[in-house]
Amino acid sequence: MARRASLICRQSGHDFMMVANARELRIALSHQQPDVLLLDATASAETTAQLASRIAKAHPALGIALATVGHEGRSVRGFRLINVRQPRELVADELELTFVGIPASVHDVQA
Repeated sequence: MARRASLICRQSGHDFMMVANARELRIALSHQQPDVLLLDATASAETTAQLASRIAKAHPALGIALATVGHEGRSVRGFRLINVRQPRELVADELELTFVGIPASVHDVQA
């Protein structure tokens, strides 16, 4: 999934950086703030949304989205769900919408 997200970002003219754990994420966010933080939510959208909420409290201007590979819905706890198996253009559009702060939906889905 990270490889596909990287490819989509680079083809859309955006930088991509991958971090493997919370420590690397803290270090990365202390040095720079990305336009969008895409968190891997394939294991659990709800657990990842909880992590996203904690990150958002510390970095309120950061656009955060959750990467999925299924059809879970549009958002969880206010965070956009992006199915990275969609066509490249749709994933890029979803990332752009996250960056500008347009909500995915007025209604969250139950995770």
